[in-house]
Amino acid sequence: MTRYLWNTRPQPQATRTHDYLTRHGILVHSDAVMQLAPIPDVALLAWDRLSSYDALILTSEMALRILCTHHPHYKGCIYVVGEALARRTRDAAYPQVVAGAGSATTIPALIAPHHQHLLYLRAEETAHNMRAMLPHKELDEWVVYHATPSPSLTPQTIQLLNDGAMHSILCTSARGVDALMHHMQHYAIIPSLRTCTALCYSEAIAQRLDHALWGTIRICNAPSDEAVQKLIRYDAPL
Repeated sequence: MTRYLWNTRPQPQATRTHDYLTRHGILVHSDAVMQLAPIPDVALLAWDRLSSYDALILTSEMALRILCTHHPHYKGCIYVVGEALARRTRDAAYPQVVAGAGSATTIPALIAPHHQHLLYLRAEETAHNMRAMLPHKELDEWVVYHATPSPSLTPQTIQLLNDGAMHSILCTSARGVDALMHHMQHYAIIPSLRTCTALCYSEAIAQRLDHALWGTIRICNAPSDEAVQKLIRYDAPL
């Protein structure tokens, strides 16, 4: 039987991941489990005051895209999660970028002592409490986008799951895991997870899963398409 990796990522990450893994010989089925959108009044935030902050914190590509739209010439320091996001932040011509590993919990250790007044651009819901992790900093938080489960899964996705033709499922964020389980419950197809491997971007994401529902759970050594490809190649062959 032909078996697929389910790429659950939203756009624009979905296309990039699909193309990369396909080029490396992996059969990929793409169907986003959630959708991202800026909050309706994001343009009304005080973008002209960003220079008053010592540094910004970004933990997602969506937050970066919104920053690029509303303040493309910010010159201060930006703390980000993961080398992939750091690369895209630098590619957007932001001059000072400091990258942590693939989890928001690595951010506090990175922040320079003289960076006291910080701004975190975040989703409406997050899997972490940045304010609690930075108790000695003056932290402002702007909710700039929200993530919601996609309206539905495609009939092909449901058929592949019911047929046992989905070998692996890509789990790249806590919100994505929640959206995935929302759909699995809605379509009453949770038992199909027993034949699937969860490919998780981080330990924190793996901990979000109910291990009893899955055939296998594996953790990438970095939150990137390259790490997913290596994990499939060496640890979970299709």
